[in-house]
Order: sequence, then structure tokens, then C-alpha cells
Amino acid sequence: MAIRRVSFLNRKKIKKSDYDISIINQNSTLTFDAILTLTEYSFPNSARIVIEAYRQTNWMRFEFGNVGNLQHPENRMLSEFDSEEGIKFRVKVISEDENKGVLLGEADKINPKLSNSTGDEISLLPVQPSSDLQQEIFRLEFDFEPRLLVNSNLGDWRSLLLTPTFYALVFPDILRQILNRILLIDNQNIDIDDKQDWRVKWILFTKNIPGVQDFPNSDDVNEIDYWIDESVAAFCRYKQLKEKFSLDWERS
Repeated sequence: MAIRRVSFLNRKKIKKSDYDISIINQNSTLTFDAILTLTEYSFPNSARIVIEAYRQTNWMRFEFGNVGNLQHPENRMLSEFDSEEGIKFRVKVISEDENKGVLLGEADKINPKLSNSTGDEISLLPVQPSSDLQQEIFRLEFDFEPRLLVNSNLGDWRSLLLTPTFYALVFPDILRQILNRILLIDNQNIDIDDKQDWRVKWILFTKNIPGVQDFPNSDDVNEIDYWIDESVAAFCRYKQLKEKFSLDWERS
């Protein structure tokens, strides 16, 4: 049987500045809004626009009309998802002309704005409730990017996530684990200009913490390990975690 080969060399990557997706949580009912600006890409007016929401095995697809007539579907309810944490989006522009079905443009692994988002490090890190942690309170997992699992049997796990005690004890270790994974375990070449790469987002986040030293111009493991330790220490100083932890501990 002949295999049809399709060239994807002309597929265009939709820039982050040209989309804005937000999840809205109203009384535990999840919907989403999307703003798209596609004028600079010269897509055919007839090309279909599709937005997909996904998390692990859960997946939903929404038709947004075409490039010449963008239409938001009335039903944008995320009914396949029990919580907003960890949901990602994908925008696709699909040909309807002679090469029908060919993907003309795409943006993937989009982290939406969340209704309960509270800071860069939390919005960078997908958070998901899990009933499989047994006696563990949380667990950092790496799939194609890191995500934080929080034991859903704790009850109001969202409130726990935002307490000063939990934050002070958990987030420095999360930052250290993520930086270790990026720089010492995976140790792959990173295109610092690829702002969609989760590794780039975490490196830029860390470099922007006040007091973080310049990244070492060396592959020496000891130097990189020292930089990670100093960066986590700078994060703790910047967030004043010891003081916040002490105040919260005294109140409890």
C-alpha cells in the first residue's frame, strides 16, 4: 500500500503573543475563553481553526470557525475535566483547500490563565489533584514537563497549596528538583529563544529572581550544582519564606 507523505516544512508556529486562553471556574463548572490574532500568518481565509484542551488521557476539541470568520462556539464547557489544574491547550489551523486536512499552523502545550493562579512559579507549574498518593501529601512528576500532584483526599487541597507553611516547605524543593532535572539529569541542548519550552520558562524564571548569580559558563557539575543551591537560597530570601513560615506556624 502506498504511503502518502506530507511535508510539514511550511507549518507555521503561532507565537505566544498571538493567543490568550483563560479557564473560568464558576461554581466548579469549567469553561474557557480564547483570543486569537492570526492576521500576520497569511493563512487562507477558508482554513479551519480548532482549539483542543487536554490533560493526560482527557481530551476535548472545539471548532472556532475559520480564519476569515472566527466564531467562538457557544458551548466551551470543559466537561471532561474535574478540575482546571494541569489542563493544556493546542491551537490548530487546518487547510480546507486542495490539501485538505494539512496542518498549516499550530501552537501547543499552552498553559492557560487560571482563575486561581497566584504567582509566576505556580502558574508555571501545572497542579493536579490525585487520589493515588496514599500517605504522600504531594509528589512532583515529570512527563514531558513537570507537574505537581497534591493528595485530593486532604479535602480543600487548593487552600493547602496556598498556605505559607506548605509553600515554604514545598516550593524551594520543587525549584531545586526542576533545575536539577533540566541542568544535571537531562542535560540537553536548550534553545533559549524557544519561549514555549518549559525548560526555558523555568530557567528564565530563576534568572529573574533577585540575587541570582550569573549562570556559570562551564559544564562543570560542581559549578552548576552550586548555582542551583544559590538560586534556591535567593528564591527563599526573596520570598522571605522563613519569616512567613514562622508566622504561620505560630498561628497554628
